[in-house]
Amino acid sequence: MSEKIANAVNQLPDPDERGFMSVIDKDVVDGVTETLLENAPQSLVDVVGMLTEPGEGDGYKAHYALHCVAISVGKGKEQQRKMVAETLAACLGKDYPKGVKKYVIRELQVVGGAEVVATLKKLLGDKDLGEPARQALAAIQ
Repeated sequence: MSEKIANAVNQLPDPDERGFMSVIDKDVVDGVTETLLENAPQSLVDVVGMLTEPGEGDGYKAHYALHCVAISVGKGKEQQRKMVAETLAACLGKDYPKGVKKYVIRELQVVGGAEVVATLKKLLGDKDLGEPARQALAAIQ
């Protein structure tokens, strides 16, 4: 993983004592998102590699970074949206823990389009990933 990407993600805020990111500097978030998009698609793969399963480790900054990217490539940024969606969909074929893949699928709900439908359909029979894949497909279609 690139040190530049790790440093960018680590600029995101730490959660408060309740576990919430209650103090968010929009300029910092925008800068991190911009850095990730400028270095994509590899930067997105790096961030997926930083994700942790629920209850394991402190991957909350990586989760937040990926979500910020997914939201930022919405309306009017079709080329970037498609690249982000295709990159995340490709990560589903790699050897990541199921909890990480579930999170990636949830982000595909936000950013995915027709380009990820076939990948999600392949997961429908998976006992752990089938339901999140169904939810993503419902959001996309």
